[in-house]
Amino acid sequence: MNAGRKWMLFLVAGALLAIAARSFDWTRIIELRRTPASETPPPPPQDAKARRGRAGKSAQRATSSPGRAAPEPGAAAPQESPQRDQAAAAPETPARRDDPAASNSRPDAGPESREAEAPLPPGVALIRPEPRRDNSQPGKQAKGKSAAAAASLVWPLPPEAPRIRYLTSYHGIGDFSTKKPGRWKTLLFGKEDPTARKSDTMVKPYGVAVSPNGRVYVTDTAARRVFVLDPDAKTVTFLGEKGPGKLTKPIGVAIDDEGKVFVADGSLNRVFAYGPDANLVFGIGHEGELKNPSGVAVDPVNKRLYVADSAKHHVIAYSTVDGARVRVIGERGGHPGQFNFPTNLFVDRHGRLYVADTLNFRVQIFDADGKVIKTFGTQGDAPGTLNRPKGVGVDSEGHVYIADSSFNNFQIFDTDGRLLLFVGSGGSGPGEFWLPAGLNVDARDRIYVADQGNARVQVFQYVRSSSP
Repeated sequence: MNAGRKWMLFLVAGALLAIAARSFDWTRIIELRRTPASETPPPPPQDAKARRGRAGKSAQRATSSPGRAAPEPGAAAPQESPQRDQAAAAPETPARRDDPAASNSRPDAGPESREAEAPLPPGVALIRPEPRRDNSQPGKQAKGKSAAAAASLVWPLPPEAPRIRYLTSYHGIGDFSTKKPGRWKTLLFGKEDPTARKSDTMVKPYGVAVSPNGRVYVTDTAARRVFVLDPDAKTVTFLGEKGPGKLTKPIGVAIDDEGKVFVADGSLNRVFAYGPDANLVFGIGHEGELKNPSGVAVDPVNKRLYVADSAKHHVIAYSTVDGARVRVIGERGGHPGQFNFPTNLFVDRHGRLYVADTLNFRVQIFDADGKVIKTFGTQGDAPGTLNRPKGVGVDSEGHVYIADSSFNNFQIFDTDGRLLLFVGSGGSGPGEFWLPAGLNVDARDRIYVADQGNARVQVFQYVRSSSP
């Protein structure tokens, strides 16, 4: 029997079962199951007279019960203690509106009738939901209001002139598409196993880079993917998913002016270069050359790729043309030009290399020849100090941005290391952070921060001061 005939028989059998279910008197079966075989359900009262008769007999039995005297005509009813009244009424007290059991106990009674049945116990307040005034989608309205409020976030606060403005946040494929599996596909084949495929949303983003055409590349060490977000085309694709350049744990990412994308893999201890067509061009790192590559940065002027190796406490420069090794910068130590777990890198438009020297609690600046130019930063817990500097970037005016995972913010310094402004605090709202990591500043002075704990990338705009 072929598959087509099997499906036809299956559909016919389902239709017959549905017809039988609709024509059968299921209420009779339910009533028989509720009533013992030796009993029959009592007939309902035929009229109001019968109901009054039963009510009178019940009242007579209640007044003639032992220990309680029947009241004389015209006498006041005996007063019960409040505690006894409250205890007697307790079983009849309706559940709170937010209790799921309330909706199941009396399905035929509305909220108003349940509230009027008995008083609530002392100290219990009834929560009344606000009435919905229209049939529009309130969730989307609230989301729109939140987005509008977030769009007005600026630093510093008024009346000071704004210098940093919040723009948006990226989470993954849901930013541009909300397509879900069809209902019939889910019914026939069941829900997809979430462990069978990689996550389409960010889990723990670390590195971020922006291409000349505006595409945002985000490495995610937990999702083990490189997200490629195109805000103009409103698409999300992925890089290094198959073939010889398949990634295992992408961590650092950088892009040159020719469109080559360099991704450091923390598990394979390699750096892979992909062309504009997303195909592998070459790999960097011989056996044992890299121990724990993390941040990467590109110098487009001198055709250099810098790779920070946090385990070996140095930075290696490679050629972006063929991946040949050029030089090694630094060694472990605390003096200028030495490192203690360097993590992230950035190259400004003048070819200067900025290194987040994380456990030396500072940022070091080098020239194109690998010579140290300047070092700034001290450990502390006050604004202007550093504790876990991670991401680093520089805007078009030379301001240095440093994301600190301990402070849950990023700070802005001038070229001499003086604090100008800090942005953010701990939290999950717009402009708040939880363990920020990588940071990048693009050609439009937009600041991208990988917000690890909140599984997103937040985008800010540097606002240039108006000319006098």
